[in-house]
Amino acid sequence: GYQIHIHQNLVPINGSCADTLGHLDPFRVNPNPGKPYPCDPNDIRTCEAGDLSGKHGLLRAANGTGWLTGAELMSFLDPQLGWNANAPDANILMSRSVVIHRPSDAVRYTCANIVETDKDWRPLHPGTLYASTFSAAAHGGPHTSSPARFWLVLAAVVATIVPSVVLGHGMR
Repeated sequence: GYQIHIHQNLVPINGSCADTLGHLDPFRVNPNPGKPYPCDPNDIRTCEAGDLSGKHGLLRAANGTGWLTGAELMSFLDPQLGWNANAPDANILMSRSVVIHRPSDAVRYTCANIVETDKDWRPLHPGTLYASTFSAAAHGGPHTSSPARFWLVLAAVVATIVPSVVLGHGMR
């Protein structure tokens, strides 16, 4: 399966996943960023907030071949990443990206920025900087509250062979 993480920075316009920096870790649970650490999925307080695969498991290819086809779906609740307009970290997901790592060597396989969308998955802020060959969406917004329910879907982008990432967010 594929490791999935929320990374600190946006994907730049050139599409470089390397420029997204490390995993989102606002609670500083990993004393050595970028190095392995003990994440216990039974106690997510031990995990980096952005370590989605550590907390919720690996993304599996839907077709059983091990290759991502654009039809993968992953759904989970994550109380570390909720949206609450009254919380100091209400926009913890904004200006962040999602990175998917190759199973064989954990190299960054593909990435996309997280943007807020309406119920029809159209960006609410079309001027938001994001790489043109990648797309992402956080469905919902500040009117929802923790814990967040996420949907992670890979879809082919027109005119490119690189899959994009759509991160959906909404109330349970």
